[in-house]
Amino acid sequence: MSSESGNHQTGSHELGSHETATCLVVEGRVQGVGFRYFTAQTARELGLRGTVRNTSVGTVEIQVVGEPGLVEQLRQRVSHGPPASHVQRVVVLPLDKPPATRSFDIIR
Repeated sequence: MSSESGNHQTGSHELGSHETATCLVVEGRVQGVGFRYFTAQTARELGLRGTVRNTSVGTVEIQVVGEPGLVEQLRQRVSHGPPASHVQRVVVLPLDKPPATRSFDIIR
């Protein structure tokens, strides 16, 4: 993994009492196939907050905050991705600090 996705400590918002902060690094054919939009739409439907962005090494990085069961639902859905994608692996990492957002944002 590159150093670009090695720093998972952005933001300053506090976690709710029943929330978890997680980083999902999605590997495979996940750029140029609508993956960030798929992720953002899915996360918003689940009521999660966080960010999604493409990395320079061809992966997609998702920083997500929410109820553990809902974060797991997002992980399961992104492990399949939108129709044009091909997900090879989803790496799950803890986040020390949640992303500084109250919604779910696509980082361009």
